Amino acid sequence: MSCSCCSAETQSCLFEPFIDQFTLWNRYRLDNGPKRFKQPAIGPQSDNWKSSRLQSLPVELYQACLSYLDLATLTAMRRVSQYTRHAIDSLYQYQELYEHAPQALRACLSTGVAPHIPLRRLHHSLTSVECYYCRFSDDPQCAFGSYLSLYEGQRCCLFCLRNNPQLKPVELMTLITLRCQKNSSLRSTTSFPIIATIPGPYFPLPNKPLRYPRMSLLRAYSITSNPEQTLNEKERLALFGNSRTAATNHHPLIAPSEESDISPAANYVAPETMKQIAQLYMSAISFPYLPSTKTVTDYGVLCADCCLHMRYEEHRWREEQRNRRMNGHDPTASLRTRERINGLRKKACRMYTVTKEANTDDINRRNEGWKAVGEEMTIQEHKLVHAKEKISKSEGEWRASKNKQGPPLPLLRHENFG
Repeated sequence: MSCSCCSAETQSCLFEPFIDQFTLWNRYRLDNGPKRFKQPAIGPQSDNWKSSRLQSLPVELYQACLSYLDLATLTAMRRVSQYTRHAIDSLYQYQELYEHAPQALRACLSTGVAPHIPLRRLHHSLTSVECYYCRFSDDPQCAFGSYLSLYEGQRCCLFCLRNNPQLKPVELMTLITLRCQKNSSLRSTTSFPIIATIPGPYFPLPNKPLRYPRMSLLRAYSITSNPEQTLNEKERLALFGNSRTAATNHHPLIAPSEESDISPAANYVAPETMKQIAQLYMSAISFPYLPSTKTVTDYGVLCADCCLHMRYEEHRWREEQRNRRMNGHDPTASLRTRERINGLRKKACRMYTVTKEANTDDINRRNEGWKAVGEEMTIQEHKLVHAKEKISKSEGEWRASKNKQGPPLPLLRHENFG
């Protein structure tokens, strides 16, 4: 298959269905500007340092204590004195976050999850490339995560944002309604982070101008039942959705109407409403990766050929289902077809780094690539994977009919997928 990885040029960010960074920049400012205090010199060298036992510590030990605090506490302590503000600004974790990912700090503070996210955890997410939820899934793999999930402040990938059950959102009002019902099995003392979402458009396609107001979301995974009870059918459906479509994965940047029906049920039941799909994007933001060189940040890129191949297979299966219905045959997808389509959707979600050259020994050792936990898959490795593939004649004709001819397609970010 011809590879679209020949060009590393990417277009500027025009649209993304996740939290808008420009909205964060304009409406939610950080307090990192110049500020004067009445007692700016409180510290070990000042005359009145004995009034604060914590600030009387040596600055190195003081900063070590500060580094274990959460983002909300650090933001509040920045208002204590000039000395404390300088100590926090001097933390290398805070410095790198403010320099390379200030939108992550803004998102955590503006959505109300900052008290649940320690500084060290968010910095670890900035300097690690792997999706946290892929590494701890049933099939551990190393997937490049280009996003930050605000529930825990962990790095995540496109596929997990759309399909991982641990990230499934539930409205707070839904939980309150279920909890107020008679004989409810839900716990009332469970503590979990609640995201106060940012109003804006959250949809895979930019031609859908529908905007959603501010709402409160939490993870369905964090809601538990009483030890002596189990969730009833109504509570399970409200929190976790329809189990008939649980085996169906989805591409997060494809409209549901454009996806093929691979549900095991003969009569397809949509797994989520448009509002529920939008809620998936309200809890995530684009998050750069800071390599060990500390010089380049990388958001990762999608491969256009992987996305085109997935769309072709979706188109071919939709046509086959239409012919089956016209002839009175069962349009239900077989297990083999579901696994193939799901695999293509997962592959089309993968993002790749562009900061390093490929290591030929690693490529030969991994063969298929991207298998071992803790390893990155670069653009050069992905090019060699495509070099072993060939597109069929029918797929080539489909691409030509869709105006896909011309020079090699550039690597696509999520915002210009299409």
